[in-house]
Amino acid sequence: MNAHPHKRIYVLIDKAFQFNVTFFVLTIFLIQNIFFIIAIYLWSEGVFGYVANPEIAIQLEKHQGNLILFLFLYSVISLSVVFVMMIFKTHKIAGPIYKLKKTLKDSKENNHIQKLIFREGDYFYDLPDVYNETMEHFKK
Repeated sequence: MNAHPHKRIYVLIDKAFQFNVTFFVLTIFLIQNIFFIIAIYLWSEGVFGYVANPEIAIQLEKHQGNLILFLFLYSVISLSVVFVMMIFKTHKIAGPIYKLKKTLKDSKENNHIQKLIFREGDYFYDLPDVYNETMEHFKK
């Protein structure tokens, strides 16, 4: 694997791609969280029917509100964490594609085949070797 020692400065390499994939994953998590919160709410509502003592039922209702608030806050925090993680994960995909496009454009503009080098940790780690071998083959 060819690895460039420098880190990228920008995390958003291809905003459209990165946000599209990130929001797709967030939508799945959001639907799951909404379903979970509604299920807990409906389940706890059903529990109140089994409580004979009205004072205990009132206390349970107060705790139900706290539970739903906790689940809502947990969802917001978890979705925020997933958002950040997905932006960094998609960066490892968008970066190599950006680098490949840039290398191809530079090769065309300079009329000289440029060597493709990816940074350590990027996905498609074998692509530079395949690209560079192919370009060497065409040079011959």
